Amino acid sequence: MKAAPMGKLARSNEQKALGPDRFSPSTVAVHEHRARERADRMIDQFVERFTEKNFFPDDGESALFALLVQLPQWPAELMISVQNENGEDLALYLKGNDQSVVENTVVLMHGGDDAYVAPDGVSISDDEPLLTLVFSQLPVSSTLGMGGNFPGSNSTAGRIVTLREQIAGLAREQRPLLFTALLADEGTSKSLLNVRLPNPFLPLWDRRDIEISPVLGWLGALNPQVPIRRLEELLERMPLTEEQQIDFLDNDVLPDDFVEAMEISLDEWRRSTSIDGLSRTRIFNQHADELARTGARALLAASEQNLVILDPGMSKYEPSGPDDTSIVLLHDGSGNYSAQDTSNGEITEFKDGTDSFYLAISSQLKAEDRLSLGMQFEQDVAGFRKALTQHAIEENRGWFDPEKPTGIEKGFLPEWFASASDDDKYAWKIAVQDYSQAVLEAQAPDLLEPSRYGEPDQLRNYAREKLQERILLDHGVKVNPDEISILTVSIEIDPGFILDLDYGFAGPSEVEANYETQQRSLTDLSLENIAVTDLNFLWTSRALGFVR
Repeated sequence: MKAAPMGKLARSNEQKALGPDRFSPSTVAVHEHRARERADRMIDQFVERFTEKNFFPDDGESALFALLVQLPQWPAELMISVQNENGEDLALYLKGNDQSVVENTVVLMHGGDDAYVAPDGVSISDDEPLLTLVFSQLPVSSTLGMGGNFPGSNSTAGRIVTLREQIAGLAREQRPLLFTALLADEGTSKSLLNVRLPNPFLPLWDRRDIEISPVLGWLGALNPQVPIRRLEELLERMPLTEEQQIDFLDNDVLPDDFVEAMEISLDEWRRSTSIDGLSRTRIFNQHADELARTGARALLAASEQNLVILDPGMSKYEPSGPDDTSIVLLHDGSGNYSAQDTSNGEITEFKDGTDSFYLAISSQLKAEDRLSLGMQFEQDVAGFRKALTQHAIEENRGWFDPEKPTGIEKGFLPEWFASASDDDKYAWKIAVQDYSQAVLEAQAPDLLEPSRYGEPDQLRNYAREKLQERILLDHGVKVNPDEISILTVSIEIDPGFILDLDYGFAGPSEVEANYETQQRSLTDLSLENIAVTDLNFLWTSRALGFVR
């Protein structure tokens, strides 16, 4: 496993004591936020667009196979094997986690261009080639994709249409579990997890090599819910001596300064995942649950309403009298809530999942009371979540803006990228990754501006090389972009108003404009443009801003 890049650590207790506790995420927290965004974006694509012919989410093949084997009509004994050109398994997918039940296997072989190659003697249509390849290897008795009620629904093409609808529906229905699987550490599979019921959307087996040190492995075993990358970053920044490593592996003893740093890092992780658990429907998380309770009590107290939550083992709530209007929830300990009517003891149950917390509260409120919780109607869970999220963000002194995602799908990449060589794509991705990371970190208060992170030499070298190639191709001359001087004039309009571009021209009498002349090299100009105004670069950096 590649070590996380050196970056900004979570604020220490001393730093917090020196001044206002403002939102100042560590580098790894920014990476985790981007990973959540990518997972949400992929699921959105499955839910909203997978019914479109030939559409596949960006980098979503693994998720597709995981969804496919969990469909009710997919046989428990049928496995998917993704292989390389040499016939070696790269990943295995199965409904359960017992490979001994396998009777048949659908083989999907990767070609050199990332396309899938049909087995000898199998003819694949240009339309829906991957799904057609799957159907061509199903047992004759398979009912996968059956059930459509339109002309031709029983043909392979018709069954693919129905299958796409079923997969989109499953992604919508099982979003919290799918999201968690997408965020799992690289190489995580059902076969490696020592749990009775592993996440069904994990592969049965994954070949991706993950080399971790014994110390990191044991640290991860002691903190199974924490991303291994966060623990790795901690060890990278605060390496243990050989003696300390032995002491930890033999006696579970760590130096005090490391323990303090780990507690600070894990506290940041808990706060971040808790706020995320408020903003979106996730699987049950104790920290998010506690934050939801705290926030709900605060919002309800503003209208003089009392929230009572009975966890397993707690005594039954007895109303204080006929005028007791307490909102009473029963919790099963796993994130599933029901509502108890204090007047007659009647219990109302809701669909399992973390949304039940919000629905159980809402069911006991009047319409006017729901408005103070951000709800427009009784089932408006999204509105309630948004209000609680905003309350938590204010308490946390900020967070990543849930309304402004930093990612974008690959459909918006610049045209040249589609035909670029693998080496060029990788070089661009690495260069963009470093720059976009600095830009994202700088969006948070208390962080340095992007220019203060140092000159991104890798991006500069790459930009210089590509500019030189472009000039040679277009004009037939070989020049150094650093030696081309560009004179620009920029216009700065005095702030204090919003310029509505759809309204019309703002003349000289309405605003005051200041003109600034600046001379830069072509390389410098291109870097400044992509950092601010070049949407192609921005979209590329957002789509590819992750660690290889």
